[in-house]
Amino acid sequence: MKLSERSQIIFMIPNLLETFEALGSSHTFRHEGKVYACGGVVDIWDKMGELWLTLADDMDLPVFSVCSVMRDYVENLIGNPYRRLQATVKVGETKAIRFIEWLGFEREGLMRQYGVEGADYYIYARGTWQK
Repeated sequence: MKLSERSQIIFMIPNLLETFEALGSSHTFRHEGKVYACGGVVDIWDKMGELWLTLADDMDLPVFSVCSVMRDYVENLIGNPYRRLQATVKVGETKAIRFIEWLGFEREGLMRQYGVEGADYYIYARGTWQK
């Protein structure tokens, strides 16, 4: 899976993928043997999780196909087993912001210098209060 430079920064954190796998569910989205996305939920505590997703930079499938799978995935998680899912999105990443909002997440606030690179991030959430 070819990652963009912005995605590569996140994977500089030692043992990040292993930690994600140990803390919750993770999935690889493949088509004809090619990896297009990796994502999942890290369990924070009972019925609350942090959604994460990394898309391949060289995706040649219709992006809508992968996005639709992700939307169905999130829809199925809300209420069973999660009452709240949250996600962080780097300020200025307009495509990621549009995507997380398309998934039904609401922006809750700004986290200054939150990222591993010292960048500002937004916190988004979606939960059972929206159903």
